[in-house]
Amino acid sequence: MQLLLTAYLLAFGGFQLVIGPLADRIGRRATLQLGLAVFIVASAGGLFATSIELLTLVRVGQAFGACTLMLVPRAIVRDSYPGAEAVRAMAFIAMVMSVGPALSPVIGGVGEELMNWRFGFGFSVALGVVLLVWLSIGLVETRVIEPQGHPNARELLRRYVSLLSNKAFLGNTLVLSTMTACFFAWVAAAPALFAFRYGISPARFGTIMLVISMGFVIGTFVAARAARFIPMVRMMASCASCIAASMVLLVSAAWIDNPYYYVGVMLTYSISNGFVYPTSITGATAVDPRIAGAASAFMGFIQLIVGTVASALAGGFAGASPVSLIGVCLVCGLLTPVSLFLIPRSRD
Repeated sequence: MQLLLTAYLLAFGGFQLVIGPLADRIGRRATLQLGLAVFIVASAGGLFATSIELLTLVRVGQAFGACTLMLVPRAIVRDSYPGAEAVRAMAFIAMVMSVGPALSPVIGGVGEELMNWRFGFGFSVALGVVLLVWLSIGLVETRVIEPQGHPNARELLRRYVSLLSNKAFLGNTLVLSTMTACFFAWVAAAPALFAFRYGISPARFGTIMLVISMGFVIGTFVAARAARFIPMVRMMASCASCIAASMVLLVSAAWIDNPYYYVGVMLTYSISNGFVYPTSITGATAVDPRIAGAASAFMGFIQLIVGTVASALAGGFAGASPVSLIGVCLVCGLLTPVSLFLIPRSRD
């Protein structure tokens, strides 16, 4: 059964490199429709799956749809809004995305108790159909249409490769990746650390995670309004420094050795995360609006790779000692503001 989560995450990471360029090629609306259609069919398959192999295939299909719904809206925001307005829209999307994972275990848990484990797939089918109908009726195409027509495959490939040598793209991507790697490390290590070192129950730890997640919601909410008055790069630099400072404070946890000290530090980190997340995504996807889909995809792929490595390193000894968690968070936290130096000053 653990293979299901692994297959989902691997598929989610790999599909990003396909979906982004696809959204640039056939359009945002068509890509969303395709992703939702695959998601609906895959979820329906989960209602009738009779083997672990088929259930794994179902989860891969769901990963394609979920990945599409995460990546393409970023490109749509970049198509539709300039500068500060893009930050506000991206912050709103991030806030909604943070609420979803908090609600889904509740919906799934209640549904499983009332029915059975297939409830989640049925709910996904119904939600997918509603979303597909809604976007088919209400969403217009936002992709940038070039006067000379859509470029050929060679020109698109050249633009994609140019992203990897663009300092603004790399800087914003590394800021996002190192920052979120701290949270990947926390998620990997904290459950074992809190259970074995401090004897905190899963239910109590769930409440702690909810509190920390609400910090991100608060951060994105405030960032959406602050973007009107504070320049994007200045806001990102200030909050990236706050992230580094919070991870330096986390080092003291090795001596303070109190679970609620961790919570206080991670709450501070989470609020700062809410500011940096939308600004870094906006900066990366603004490099070339013609390939905002690919920029979003490459950014997400790099973020996932860095986060996976961080979680593997942090989770190794979490049950016995907090050293691995603290070490990974400190390195990633300090690298967050350092990555800003890659971004050309002209973007200020």
